[in-house]
Amino acid sequence: MRFIGNYQKWINPSWLTEIKNQPGYGRPRDWQPAFAHEEIEYIKAEQAGYKLNDVHFWLYEKSNLSFDLIPPWTTGEVHWWFTKMYPGQFTPMHQDPHTIGEQCKRYWIPMTDSEPGHVFLYKDTALTKYRAGDVFEYIDSSDLHGAANIGHTVRIILQVTEYL
Repeated sequence: MRFIGNYQKWINPSWLTEIKNQPGYGRPRDWQPAFAHEEIEYIKAEQAGYKLNDVHFWLYEKSNLSFDLIPPWTTGEVHWWFTKMYPGQFTPMHQDPHTIGEQCKRYWIPMTDSEPGHVFLYKDTALTKYRAGDVFEYIDSSDLHGAANIGHTVRIILQVTEYL
């Protein structure tokens, strides 16, 4: 991953309040695969023993939030979403299906400072020390990644895909 910069001053505290106070979409429980590659990821996860009727994390998109945002480090069309993980939740290692075969950039942005147990896995590297607003760009938008919250506080992350 490549560090782009810190945009903490851009984060609106009301975004975090709204996300903390509502459930969002329980993934994978409330989310049917929309892409062929996503279906493959679900099958792979289920074969590995993951329970697809459980909530591994909560997802928030423009459609279930009261605000829109335009990330200041982007110049093209963007698709964004937030993920919220309570302690004990996780995302298995995966590739994002909407990036396969697309010309795009992927960004990972924590909305809160890291705390012990908040982990982002990118390929074979664990990222555990970060600050709210740090912007990291994937080297390849379809790189393998996952996350876990084995800490004691809620973890909120913004995911951004910029189409070129």
